Order: sequence, then structure tokens, then C-alpha cells
Amino acid sequence: MAKFRNMYYLSLYFLRASYLEYPFHQKENIVFSLNRFILNFISNKQIENYLLLAKEETDSIKAYNFALKAQALAESMKSASLVAESSLVLSEILISNGVYNQALIENSKALDYFTKIKNPAREQKCWRITAIIYGFLGDFEKQIIYYNKCLKLLTTLKNPIEELQILNNIGYAYLNFKKFNEAQKIFYKNYFSKNADNHLKCVSLKNLAIVYYEKEYFSSAKKYLKKTIQLGYEDEQRNLILICAANYYIGKIYFLENKYPKAYKHISDSLKLSLKTKKFHKERLNILECLIEVQLALGLKNELPKTFKEYKNFNTKINTQFLDNSIKTNKFKLEINEIERERNLLSEQNELLKKANRKIEKQKADLEEKSKLLSIINADLKTYAHVIAHDLKQPIRTVSNFIGLLELELSEQLSDKNKELMGYIKSASNNMSKFVTDILEHATVENNLSSKKCIDCNLIIEQVKLNLQNQIDKANAILKHEKLPNLEAHESSIIQIFQNIISNAIKFRKPDEQLIISLTGCVKNNYTIIEIKDNGIGIEKENKEKIFQLFTRLNKKSEYEGSGIGLSTVLKLIKKYNGKIEVESELGIGTEFILYFPI
Repeated sequence: MAKFRNMYYLSLYFLRASYLEYPFHQKENIVFSLNRFILNFISNKQIENYLLLAKEETDSIKAYNFALKAQALAESMKSASLVAESSLVLSEILISNGVYNQALIENSKALDYFTKIKNPAREQKCWRITAIIYGFLGDFEKQIIYYNKCLKLLTTLKNPIEELQILNNIGYAYLNFKKFNEAQKIFYKNYFSKNADNHLKCVSLKNLAIVYYEKEYFSSAKKYLKKTIQLGYEDEQRNLILICAANYYIGKIYFLENKYPKAYKHISDSLKLSLKTKKFHKERLNILECLIEVQLALGLKNELPKTFKEYKNFNTKINTQFLDNSIKTNKFKLEINEIERERNLLSEQNELLKKANRKIEKQKADLEEKSKLLSIINADLKTYAHVIAHDLKQPIRTVSNFIGLLELELSEQLSDKNKELMGYIKSASNNMSKFVTDILEHATVENNLSSKKCIDCNLIIEQVKLNLQNQIDKANAILKHEKLPNLEAHESSIIQIFQNIISNAIKFRKPDEQLIISLTGCVKNNYTIIEIKDNGIGIEKENKEKIFQLFTRLNKKSEYEGSGIGLSTVLKLIKKYNGKIEVESELGIGTEFILYFPI
């Protein structure tokens, strides 16, 4: 405010001088120019303030709104440079939240301007952001192209450290692209560069070792990994992650060479180092997995349970973090789409007020924009479905592998009953893996009728019984059914519908009465109708609709566990078949779910 006050008094001084010095007919122009100067000065400061707030704000939506305000104000001032700066900040916010396609659009706006005015410092930053986006999208060929454009501009700016960093990024892109020879040349060049500091040399050595590891030249890989560790300890604080990674890869190589004691030492050292840094989460999971394999090979039965427990806990933590990030990203996408929609509507209203004859063209443009946004959202959701399915399969594979190892190691000690139980676990793992695959397929078929088939509901119930056998036995429940009709549907989704409702019935049973769950079915009025009835605690009349709301809980968590997702999933799946669901219940008597599937 002090700056604005000083500017105001300075403007008054010039205004007074102008009135005294210039003729009367020129005084009006002088006042207009000074007022415009003051307004522009205040607006520029306001834009800078918005952009600063956008960079410092931890809440993504608030940061996005600050950057949008800066961009809108810059556009109203017709300041191309500030519009470009705002677009650059917007693209960085969008990248950090996984909205890559829209980030490319904002970054392109900034790039066009900085290229036009020949500002190599800002232009190279735009090319770097473009390369980063294509790296996230997995298009390493384009990533290399744009990193090279960035490198070309950095050469003119004479910034050798940043040049080496970009060169290293290009090498890593070649590594991801499986072009090992090109990557090797770059890492060699970086390591022997006179401008490389200790950290860059360590990075180059580690990456060079990974090239040799990928090419299965293990002797050379070990040589450079040991050099990485030796050089890294000269500046341990900066190189901690690199030292940790080097120990991990040396341990893996020794494991492949069947040198288990040496492998054990390096993997253990890697784990200890990883605990010192907060930036090594996913890699720590790999370290723990490798340590389990080494301990199995060495027969360290006393250490295995502890390591496996640590692996399990950390795996759960990583999956929870991934799920939280996915939810935050989807929430961010929905909210910015709503913001964009409101901005488009406001823009449309202004255009209608100014030029009525542009109404049809404007509506057409809005529809095209919404169509593009929907296609972007659909593409991103499919990507998330694939990623989540992959992350779900990893722990399933781990369980299956370790059960196999335990069965092999304890085969002579296991009773027939234990072998039978292990068989159940294996079967459950295989069923779960198939279930995840089916759910992924179901999420991407988009109601494609060719994916449906005629399924026997009686066989589905038997599968559900097997899946819930432990819960049924624990609750001492009776699950009975008459001969059920067939359905034209997707098997995994029907299993999930029945399983969620039956599991819900088991959860909300009466403690002093044996639970009986009965299923009946018929075909009537072009519907296949399935009725699932229980004698549980029942539902209050006013809560019948609430039970289908996502994450809704009607009972205390201490009394009944659960996430509140099951019945919401049932409703969503039935709607996929254009069906409906009804609930009849009386508190203290029981509940009946009536499912309608159109024929």
C-alpha cells in the first residue's frame, strides 16, 4: 500500500506540473494518461500478487482460482506478457494434479507468446514443461524432442549446470525408451563434463549403471554403482537417494548371481538409507520385496515375518496414498470443469449482451468445448482404471507367490487340512485376480452388449458362498436359495451385487438370533426379478434412500465396521443394466432387497 500511496503522490506532482507548463487544450490528455498509468500500475501489482498466491497456496483449487483471476485481469488489460505468465502458472498447477491435456493447452499459450517476443529464458522453461508432460503421458519420443529444444536454448543462455541437468533428463528418457546406447553416451558425457558437480556426477554414474543393468552387463553395472556410493558419501545429504538406489541395484545383481550374503548386506543397507528420506516411498516397497526374496534364499526364517509385516504395512500405506491422490485428482478435475463451465457461461452472457447475432455460433463453440472436456475426462478415467487394476494385482500376485514358497518349504510339515486351506487361498487369489481383470474390462466396455453372456445365477450364488465362506461360518448364518433364473449380464458385476447385499446382511445381523438369508427369483413383466431377504436388524423407514448414498453410515463404526460403499456400488451396477432396486424393511424384523433386471 505504501508503494501505491507514493505512486499516487508522484502522479499528483506530475499532474500539477503539467497544468502549469502545458496549454489548456492539452491538459485533458495529460490527466487521462496519468490516470491510465496509475490504473495499469495497480493492476500489474494485483496480477503479480495473484500469481504469487497461486504459487504459494497448497490447496490446488484455490491456487487454480488465483491463477485464473490473474489471467482474467491480464486479458482485460490486454497484457500479452502477463497472460503468458498466468498460463505458465496454470499449466504447472494442472501438471501437479495430473490434468496433462489441459496443461499442454495452457503451456502452449505461454510458449506462443515467449517465442514471438524471443525470450529464450521463458521459452526454454515452456519447452521443459512440455517435455515433462509428455514424460508423464509415457510418450518418451516426444519428450526427447522437446528436451532437445530446451537444451538448444540453454546453450545460448550459457547455463552449463542446467544444460547438464537437461542432458541427464534426455538420457533418462532414452533409458525409458529402451535406447540404451544413446542413454549411455549422454551419461558418459555428463560424468566427464568439467562443469559437473559432485551430485551431477553421482546421478550420471547411477544412471550409467542402470543402463548396464538393463543390458545385463552386471560386472560393469556393479563397478559404476560402487563408484556412485563412494562419490556419494562425499556429500551424503544431497546424494542420499542415489546411494540408497545404488545399494539396491548392487543387491539385486548379487541376488541374480546367487551371492545371497552380499545381496543381503546391500539390500539391508539400502533399506536403512531409504528410511532417512521421505522421497523414496515406492522404491522402499521394491527394496522390501527384494529383501524378502533374499531372506527366503538364505533361509532366515526368524527375520521373514518381521520383514513381511513391514512390507504389508508399507504396501497398504502406498495403496492408501495412491487412492487418496486419485480421489483428490478426480475432485480437482470435477471442480475445475465446473469453474470452466461457469466462466464459459459468463463469457456467453457478455457476448449475448454485446452482439446478439453471435448467439448461435457461441453456443456451438460451447458445445464443442464441453465435448472436448468430456473426452479428456473419459480418457483420464480409463487411464486411472488401468493403473488401479495394476496396483491391485500386485499384492494378489505377492500373496500367491509367498503361499507357493511357504507350501514348498513346509510341504513335509503340513497336514492334509493345512494343504486344503492353502489350496483355498490359492483359489481365492486366482479368483481375485480374475475379478479385478473383469472389473477393469467392465469399466471400459461402456455397455457393449458383446461383453455380456447368459449366466446361471445358481452358480453365481455358489461362487458368492465360497467367497464369503469365512464370514458365513463366523456368523453361523444359513444361506438358502430356490432355483434362480438366468441373466444376460456380466458375471463379475452380478457376483459383486449379490456379494455386497449378502455381506451387508451378515454384518447387520441380530446377535441373539440365527441369521437366515434366502434368495428367490422369477421372470415377470419383462423383468428378471431377484429377491434377497434376511431376518437382520432392519432399516428405519426414513433411512431407506440413505443406504445407497456413497460413504453413508447409519450405525456407529464401533458397532458395525465397513466403508459405506457396498450398497452404493450395487445401485450403480444395477443402473448400468437400466434396472432398479427396491427395499422393504422393518426395524427389528429384517430387510428384503428386490432387484429388477430388464430382459
